[in-house]
Amino acid sequence: MSDVLAMTNSALTTAGSVLGFVDRVMMKVDSIKAKQLSADNYLRAYYLEVISNMEVLNCINEKNIASVHINTEAFRSFIDKIDTQIGFSILFAEEKDRQGLFDFLKAKGRINNSHKKIVKNRNGVEVLETKKTIYENVLQAISFTVVKIEFLKRFSQCNDEELSLYGRIQIDRRIINIRERFVMIKHVMDDLKAIKELAR
Repeated sequence: MSDVLAMTNSALTTAGSVLGFVDRVMMKVDSIKAKQLSADNYLRAYYLEVISNMEVLNCINEKNIASVHINTEAFRSFIDKIDTQIGFSILFAEEKDRQGLFDFLKAKGRINNSHKKIVKNRNGVEVLETKKTIYENVLQAISFTVVKIEFLKRFSQCNDEELSLYGRIQIDRRIINIRERFVMIKHVMDDLKAIKELAR
């Protein structure tokens, strides 16, 4: 009986954490929707989110990040500086709102793989790319970045016992994948009419 109760409690905890994640995502989305941004302002807000995130990621010491434990205060402080609010809201934009974003979202960009650490999803499995350059559309890149950042934020809250259930997380590879996709998104955005004046 105690095993059944333990399994039930575990299932409820898991369901609660999933619900909590969905709730947090929708709070982010609703917060942006309430501002009723035009498509151009949506793009400008996302551009600022992207370059702000890049500023943080570009300061990373890659040797140190490869050896840091994901559940340390230092890592939590770092990952909390990376924002996904506008990215999430773009993924959940209503059809009428997406019309103004459509060309941007379907545009393909080039991702640099000079580190040989870029991954792509093939048939539900992440595989390391061997090509020096790969291409993705912006919607795929936004989806990738928000999912990976939220994964790191959630796992940074795990204790050592919880983390022992998982394999090596490879923080350095994950950070490179996120950063290179932000670089690609920024390059695509630099040429957009709504962004040209503030491109940097």
